[in-house]
Amino acid sequence: MLEKVCDVQINYYRMFYNNLVPDMVSDSRLTKEELFLRARPIDDIFGKRMLENNLPLAQFMLRVITGDSTMEITEGHAQHVSSNVDNHKGIITDSYYRDREGNIYVIEFQRKKRSDYIERFRFYQGLIDTSSIEKGEEFGQLKKLNVYVICEDEIFEDGAQVNRIKKIIESNGKEYADNQNLVYLDASKWDYSELGKLLHDCLCDSADKMYYEEMAECARRLKEGQEMLYQYSDLIDEYVEQQTEEVRLQKDMAQQREAIAKQKQEIAEEKLTIAEEKQAAAEKEAEVSTNCILSLIRQGIVTVEQAASQMSMSVSEFVNKYGCL
Repeated sequence: MLEKVCDVQINYYRMFYNNLVPDMVSDSRLTKEELFLRARPIDDIFGKRMLENNLPLAQFMLRVITGDSTMEITEGHAQHVSSNVDNHKGIITDSYYRDREGNIYVIEFQRKKRSDYIERFRFYQGLIDTSSIEKGEEFGQLKKLNVYVICEDEIFEDGAQVNRIKKIIESNGKEYADNQNLVYLDASKWDYSELGKLLHDCLCDSADKMYYEEMAECARRLKEGQEMLYQYSDLIDEYVEQQTEEVRLQKDMAQQREAIAKQKQEIAEEKLTIAEEKQAAAEKEAEVSTNCILSLIRQGIVTVEQAASQMSMSVSEFVNKYGCL
């Protein structure tokens, strides 16, 4: 039995699919099998299983993403390990494919909005390139690398469904064509275009709600049948573990945001106090200076004209404010 399902996730489902998610059972718990039946392609564990040993589905998705209906994928697989540097960090991409020209295509599912996504995919691209070329080969033999990141939420907060990352030569404004193509796709901005429907399907936990039969057939096949509970028991455990970790991360992030907000408030209050103290000190200093000047006038040491000039005032302004003394 899994601890209470993440409220954020339940609210997300309800917001986009209304009654697609049934009410929680009476004790507010779901079995791990029930939770698995709610898995979606955007949940990378389930998405990777959909793409596993399924080149036709990968080719279909890439044709929709790229808009190239003639693209042919000749090899590839899910969960590709990229690392040829001993004792250094490696990566496991959700998928990895090549076309007839040897160009590389990676489909990566990104559910959590990470603070390090820029560095993360910089590392991904570098390590994929490193593992795609053999010792002794020329750098010119590197093929074009296309990384498509399907995100559950927007990354750049600009309302765009597609964000293509380009490097620009600052001196002339031209593109720096290094054959690396990084594209973020915001599934929450799905619409009724071909790409939009695919993004919609990535958010669906029900095959019956999907637009594309290619996606629906695969999702349905994985979830239906008695053997699924045995064949994918490890996958279910992994998925439950991921969801439990997601709850913990959500709580940690909420606590961090609360702490940052509190710290900002304290800094703002401290700045206000310092500003008020400086203002009070300045007013006190001005009062002492004024009293000193008025005393000098009474003693006949300085004239009203001199005092007015010292205080950057006209004689009439000075007399109106302080009297003729």
